[in-house]
Amino acid sequence: MKLLLLHMLVHMLVAQNPCRVVFCIAEQFDSVVDLNSFVQTCSHAYQVLNPCVYQYNSQHGSSTALFWAAAQGRETTAQESLAAHRAARSVQATRTVAEQALFPAADYGHSAIVRLLLAVKGVDPDAKIDAVSRETPLIRAAKSGHGEVVDVLLATQRVDPNARDRWGFRPLLGAAAGPHEAVVRRLLATPGVDPHVRDQNGWTALAWVAQHGHAALVELLLTTYGVDPQPRDDAGNTPLFHAARDGHEEVVDILLRSGAVDIEATDDDGQTALTIAASSGHGGVVQLLLAAGANADIKDAWSETPLSKAVQGGWVEVVEILLATETVDRNSRDADGRTPLSRAAEDGYVEVAELLLAAGADPEIADDEGKVPREWAEEYGNEILANLLRDGDSMQL
Repeated sequence: MKLLLLHMLVHMLVAQNPCRVVFCIAEQFDSVVDLNSFVQTCSHAYQVLNPCVYQYNSQHGSSTALFWAAAQGRETTAQESLAAHRAARSVQATRTVAEQALFPAADYGHSAIVRLLLAVKGVDPDAKIDAVSRETPLIRAAKSGHGEVVDVLLATQRVDPNARDRWGFRPLLGAAAGPHEAVVRRLLATPGVDPHVRDQNGWTALAWVAQHGHAALVELLLTTYGVDPQPRDDAGNTPLFHAARDGHEEVVDILLRSGAVDIEATDDDGQTALTIAASSGHGGVVQLLLAAGANADIKDAWSETPLSKAVQGGWVEVVEILLATETVDRNSRDADGRTPLSRAAEDGYVEVAELLLAAGADPEIADDEGKVPREWAEEYGNEILANLLRDGDSMQL
């Protein structure tokens, strides 16, 4: 009955004051979505009433139609919504809502919508989304890897290519964190972009692309833009550390060949790139670092060596590589007096323990608690290892 009465109302009043009809109908529904659905069921009046729906949305619906269009890339809807804003609201209000809509358009890479919004009188292409995050449309587009939107914004020549948000992210850093190669290259080629910028944690573009293993961008930043190959972040990490931690052999090789990295540099925990690679189980990176002269027996803040780290991770390949150097101390003690064999016994790594014993590790060295490796194996229920250490003969397995 409600719908029938509303349809009658539409037919009687649409010719007199269509927007008044829409506003009266709107009071009968709980949401703008319901209003829009109703108008579309009335084919006779749809073309007359539809602009009024946009007008109602601009005045009472928080401009949801425009934001939806910006996120979905619906150019016609965006145009009609903007037209309704111009008709019903002030120039300043229209400019403000257009600036806000730039962000979903940039997030989702809708360059046509971005152009449409930039055409609104007075729109600032470098507007901040809010006073807290301080993100700009360029930062959002760069983070999302939308190169065409980045091009559109840069072409205005009214955006700061080094704008910084609350987290210290700049457009270049956002693109590098992706990593979005095309956007990184575009930004680096933009006059005024600083390739040395850092985020709030001290990460540079080089650190981000090294972490992701993007060799081409690492090479570009080092050779074309001359960035520092060894910038330290707030935790003392360098790009070499990031690449080593994630096993990016090609990037590690590029950084080592630059001749400008300190292979024995340590982070805040006293770990070198070799320590980190060994701890993460990356045998290829370990070999590269050893070949470049890394100290295989260096100790970190806990007096643990790369061998000890590899043992605790159960990384058989890395343990083999380190033992093959014949220079590592098989019986090195950490801050608790524990040897690599003691750690292997606790964790139950039989194959690792066999390698250590074959390389001459002493099974009778007691730690600061007075325990020998066999006792750790027994305490943690590693019977096979306990027998191996008790008998000193892997044939007992």
